[in-house]
Amino acid sequence: MRGARYQYAIAPEPILRLTRLIEGVCARYGVLLRVASAQFAAAHPAVTTLVLGMVRPSEVDENLAALNAKLPAAFWDELKERGLIEADAPMP
Repeated sequence: MRGARYQYAIAPEPILRLTRLIEGVCARYGVLLRVASAQFAAAHPAVTTLVLGMVRPSEVDENLAALNAKLPAAFWDELKERGLIEADAPMP
């Protein structure tokens, strides 16, 4: 995670630690972190638009696939059970 950023600055260790824990859950379920991140952000009812960074035209299709991927409910349940996301957070 060298160079990881959080709120426009170098990510502090607590954020990096949380990210590593979430990545561990992602790995157990075969879920890419970027897929889970996009779906989690899109799930909140206040969100009407996502702006996902892209460099290549092919990333448009990749981002659409990420938003439409079917992730197991157990994946989201484990994130909540482990306190990695809030228990009352809206889920995809």
